[in-house]
Amino acid sequence: MVNGAQLIARGLVSAGVRRVFSLSGNQVLSLYEALDREGIAITHTRHEGAAVHMADAWARLTGEVGVCLVTAGPGHANALGALAMAESGESPLVLLSGHAPREHVGAATALSGQAKAGSFQAMDQVALARPLSRWAEVATDAAQLPSLLQSAFARARCGRAGPVSLSLPVNVLESTVPNEGAHMAASTGPSDPPLQDARPFREIVAKLRAAARPLILAGPSAARSSLHAALVAFCTHTHVPLLVVDHPRGLTDPALGRAAQALPWADTVLLFGKTQDYRIGYGAALAGGCGLLQIDPVKEEIGRYRAPEIGIVADLKAAVAQLIEAAHAPDAAPWPGSDWAAEVRELVETPVFSASVEVGDTSDGIHPWRVLDMLAQVIDERGGREVCLVFDGGEFGQWARARLAARLQREAPRHLVNEPSGAIGYAVPFAIAAKLVRPAATVVAVAGDGAFGFYAMELETAARAGAPILMVVGNDGAWGTERHLQRARYGPDRAVATDLLPARYDLLAQALGGEGELVTEGESLRPAFERAYAAVAAGRVCLVNARIRSVASPAGAPP
Repeated sequence: MVNGAQLIARGLVSAGVRRVFSLSGNQVLSLYEALDREGIAITHTRHEGAAVHMADAWARLTGEVGVCLVTAGPGHANALGALAMAESGESPLVLLSGHAPREHVGAATALSGQAKAGSFQAMDQVALARPLSRWAEVATDAAQLPSLLQSAFARARCGRAGPVSLSLPVNVLESTVPNEGAHMAASTGPSDPPLQDARPFREIVAKLRAAARPLILAGPSAARSSLHAALVAFCTHTHVPLLVVDHPRGLTDPALGRAAQALPWADTVLLFGKTQDYRIGYGAALAGGCGLLQIDPVKEEIGRYRAPEIGIVADLKAAVAQLIEAAHAPDAAPWPGSDWAAEVRELVETPVFSASVEVGDTSDGIHPWRVLDMLAQVIDERGGREVCLVFDGGEFGQWARARLAARLQREAPRHLVNEPSGAIGYAVPFAIAAKLVRPAATVVAVAGDGAFGFYAMELETAARAGAPILMVVGNDGAWGTERHLQRARYGPDRAVATDLLPARYDLLAQALGGEGELVTEGESLRPAFERAYAAVAAGRVCLVNARIRSVASPAGAPP
């Protein structure tokens, strides 16, 4: 006989899972026992949301399905904010949650699957998770666990990738079933999707070839390694400019320079896994006569607001293979030379901020640009090819995107950045997962003091897990974005509930098992960053707490 927890653990082994991110609780203790016996590493966190963020980052960097495990009720609820970010970022992960005991487990009755009335931490977990995930279910019988787990992995990957939720009642995990036949198929990874009819792909390639100013706008998944490499290869061969739009500011993302200025001039735009959302004016930001083409894995996204000339529902990996094949076809006309690609590249490489303006120190602190400029210099000097950057949202994160834009554009799959939801606070858990994925890399995370505070205690997780990260906090003692927006809208003296203490986060890092540096003047930046690099190289978590001026971040010019 085998119990439900053992079935889940063995199923994860069959799926190739090596590590689970988790916060423990009463309802999942049997799973901890089973995972440990199966040799699956558990990185345990200080908050359930951090566990989800780590699984999200793991998925983005490895291409695997990330797995996180939390307990029932409040534990499940605590995970949901991070689950929403993974959904927006198109990140494949499986959230396994403990669950209160189920009434009539396995019985085909009207009560099957309902929580036992009055049980500890009882909650409608499926109803909570469903709007934030691709699929949400609760198990009612241990015998069905292998098939449910296999469905979870498949749903996380299919179509537009994203998170799924599987709730596991404690009495299902602890009940036993015969060992024979209760197993998960050995492979849950996606096979290469079948190729579709080549004609519409040839038509799209023909449209791009005939255009004078074609442009490809790609969604967040295009920043992932395998898809990104293939898409870049297609664009290099065809000279069609590619812009990956994976940020809430859209084409005014500081990392894209002045790229937004190209959109009104484009005469043909291919949306490649890019939804017709607010970041392109729901399609209205394209010029009136611009030809629209669209490839998306979700049928409902094709022509959601503006009908394309050609719309194809397809797996994106299969689609780019079809596009490459069509572009290299023996009978394909040669691609015309054009200055358009160089013009777009020049716009992308045009900085959104000029360091010629005053960036010196004042009594209010160091200018954010000066902090990040010195960080960039030290990264380059210390071997930038082995670096993984993690940029949080908020003002300081946008300054980082502006200063390190060239590195982000050149090495998109190596780094972890904000995604369309505009969530903040994920930098520390993302960085921990990145270090576990790439132990030889120097992982540098950047966040403002507001964003850092979300998961500041995870510095202890980093130290305990042997994940020495370099955390850079831009400390202006404020919720910066909200402060600047309030002053712009309501007057220069109107900033309500935006103040934070200029806290000594460097001392917090020391208290949590790492090292800390406080920097209050520009001349101290280089030695502080060099000491931080040395600490990380020696296996120590290090936080640089830089007192900065509260300055609104730059943005690319609107289209």
